[in-house]
Amino acid sequence: MNSQSSQDLDEPKSAKSSVPTTTESMQEEDAPEATFEPTDHGSEWHSQRNRILIALENILLAVEHPVNRIVREPQLNPFYYTGQVAVFVLLVVGATGLYLTLFYQLGFTASYNAIVKIDNQFLAREIRALHRYASGSLIIVSLIHAFRLFVMDRFRGARWLAWVSGVVLVAFAWFVGVTGYLMIWDVRAQAIIVFFTDFLRQNTPFGEAFALAMLAAQTSDQGWVFMFILLTLHVVISLGIALFFWFHIMRLNRPKWTLERHWLIGLGIILVLVSIVVPVGMLPKANVGQLPNAFYFDPIYLFFFFAGSSATSGGLWLALTLVVVLIGAMPWLKLRQEKPQQVMIDKARCSGCAKCVADCPYKAITLLPRTDGRPYKSVAQENLELCVGCGVCIGSCDTQAISLTNLSAPALWQTTLARVAELRARTTGDLEIALTCERHASRVPNKPGVEVIALPCIAAAHPDLVGRLLTTGATQVHIVGCPPEDCGHREGNTWMEARLTRQRAPRLRKVYADSPIFRHWLPPDEFPIPVVASRPSPSASTSSTSAQDGRLLAMTGRRFLPAFVLIAVVFAVQALLTNIPTQLFPAEKAIVQLALVDPMQSAGPWVNTGAQSLRLVFEADGRVMWERRYSMTELKTSGIASMLQEFSVAPGEHHFKFYLVRDEDGRSFVLDEQQVSVQDKQIVPIGLDCSITWRGPNGSTKRCVTAVENVK
Repeated sequence: MNSQSSQDLDEPKSAKSSVPTTTESMQEEDAPEATFEPTDHGSEWHSQRNRILIALENILLAVEHPVNRIVREPQLNPFYYTGQVAVFVLLVVGATGLYLTLFYQLGFTASYNAIVKIDNQFLAREIRALHRYASGSLIIVSLIHAFRLFVMDRFRGARWLAWVSGVVLVAFAWFVGVTGYLMIWDVRAQAIIVFFTDFLRQNTPFGEAFALAMLAAQTSDQGWVFMFILLTLHVVISLGIALFFWFHIMRLNRPKWTLERHWLIGLGIILVLVSIVVPVGMLPKANVGQLPNAFYFDPIYLFFFFAGSSATSGGLWLALTLVVVLIGAMPWLKLRQEKPQQVMIDKARCSGCAKCVADCPYKAITLLPRTDGRPYKSVAQENLELCVGCGVCIGSCDTQAISLTNLSAPALWQTTLARVAELRARTTGDLEIALTCERHASRVPNKPGVEVIALPCIAAAHPDLVGRLLTTGATQVHIVGCPPEDCGHREGNTWMEARLTRQRAPRLRKVYADSPIFRHWLPPDEFPIPVVASRPSPSASTSSTSAQDGRLLAMTGRRFLPAFVLIAVVFAVQALLTNIPTQLFPAEKAIVQLALVDPMQSAGPWVNTGAQSLRLVFEADGRVMWERRYSMTELKTSGIASMLQEFSVAPGEHHFKFYLVRDEDGRSFVLDEQQVSVQDKQIVPIGLDCSITWRGPNGSTKRCVTAVENVK
């Protein structure tokens, strides 16, 4: 038997131990060859993949194709490891985040100073950079992982839990990242707060209350409360990520969430080097008296800044929410031509050998004690809630006791062998049979003498069926499956490789060991190439080496070098893109903030003197910019409510006056009056309550005067 694959596959270390010893005895050479019996069940597999998903996968394959050329070995394509890489960077984020939390302090000034101290030490500074860049990689790799699973149709049916939990994981990771940026309390954090506050004020009824609470916290010594809430959210939701990751993999048999040693070492070195070469640095501290000027922002986590302003971000958030909900609901949308297939086990045929239990990638089959009096001790029991219809178990079963809803194993044998016999009768030359999965079946080679037989997964073909194809008339048999680590059903290519190389039961019989059976583990877009290209004669072929030997050969450090160079370039670009300069507010702009956190504290005695109606007025340079009228009923029931208003002014000399006036007698009460030389980007607070001492950008303090001093 020959292998033209770029790399043979090996069997996971736990694979052999998971198969009971009873399977070994059934695979001795004197055991009867698997046979078929006619059935009314479905006999051929018809691909059920959606055309849209196939078109999207073609785009993905076009992107991955040059990567395969660069790394030379498909097994070393980083795209095939996005799930494990996401887990790796998540662990890096968790470990570095725990270290940084040990030195974190609460309070606007204290938090910023704590980060400054971290940035002044080499080791701590690099750990902080590692935390930042690994966080960005987590989102990018997770999105690529999700897109690959989507176009491969690996999100519906029993996979819904993994899909939905994955959507939640990405959402949680994004939110934790945003809170991480806020915890630094620099001008970037201030810009996030300004953006978020404006959004709440324009789109929710509690935006003004949040804005006033933030203003009160920033102009007093209560910043530690806000930072404590942020830290709590940051930690608790991070723990939630761990919980949902467990949901994400709980239905998988032998989940592959760790990388091999070469990948771990290489990725770790790359992340460390990028963190050293591209340091994170520090931005100026947030300043309550100054609009955040130019700063660097991360488009991965802070993409909402692309909306330009909070006024236009409402549509962005609405659209984003709808997209996330739609993505989460994908498992229940009809994007497949038929209902997903599910396993059916003929208990009368089952011998209780447990091969199907060991091979199932999704824990959909268990072994139970037999109670029907038949000679075998155990019987396989399907769990339809966990079955994805991959068909791997069909290729595991020697007695053909397992079928899918529309694919019977006995009928599959009967139809396939009859088809080959008919072709042999009509063909005088070579007859090549290509067994392949439904990912590859849409790219059938248009070549005389090549017949393609599609299966839900390549591992659905029993090794005895492969051998019978040759005795029925095929001159060559091509086993065409997904590349290593990229099987559409997780382990189908691994199990098929192990069966054909006699590493795992059910094994290919020794009589076929040197037969023209060729194994091709390659991306779907390369499927026709090895089949329609040169056709080596059986006499010229050599026996394939063991899968284990081939695997070790591919895993030398030198073979990883092209992949690591490519990953290093991508990580470096990602690090540079997380520091995009931006300016949230235009030049030559300042803000006047009218803020009344508790107006009745200072003006209450004057308001309650029997006024019929009042007006709250703000003047700038003698011109009324804003006013609000309060009736006697409003004054008696609720008084003057807290409020926050903002006005843009040009830099320069200005006179501001904020006062109450009684309509019946024209008497006024001045809440605040200032003559200010306004600087560019300055925030001028007007009307702060007497209970608050405001600390300006230059350290100056200000308190409003009492009611007695202001009555005119």
